Amino acid sequence: MFHKMVSEVLWLCIVSMFISLFSNIDKTSTAAAQSLNSYISNLSMANIENKVVAPVIAIVIDDLGHSQSKLSHFLNIHEPITLAFLPYPKRANELATLAKNKGKEIILHLPMEANDPNINPGPSALRSELKKNFFLLF
Repeated sequence: MFHKMVSEVLWLCIVSMFISLFSNIDKTSTAAAQSLNSYISNLSMANIENKVVAPVIAIVIDDLGHSQSKLSHFLNIHEPITLAFLPYPKRANELATLAKNKGKEIILHLPMEANDPNINPGPSALRSELKKNFFLLF
């Protein structure tokens, strides 16, 4: 329960950040930001404030999606691990679905624009020059 709530809060923070970046675009974005902020404020911190939680180590295997043979090694690990898939490999969706069906937690490894313009984050990266319509495709 605790991990699910922390995961939800982290994802909501990420989404909130992107909504904030684009909130001056139109009223729809502002309404979405207000709705998200309302949802976040309704998450009860009382559920986690008084609980004693043992330390946890999270293991995330990064940069997956290119090779089923490499993925197979991680699918055979019987401990809880999270598998992060890049968005651009041709088989990424198929392999992420395979991992999910095997009971693994999956997340998106979404490349983002670097501060240094000489660093290429690769295809499908979030970049400051992306237009609003790019996000509406999803």
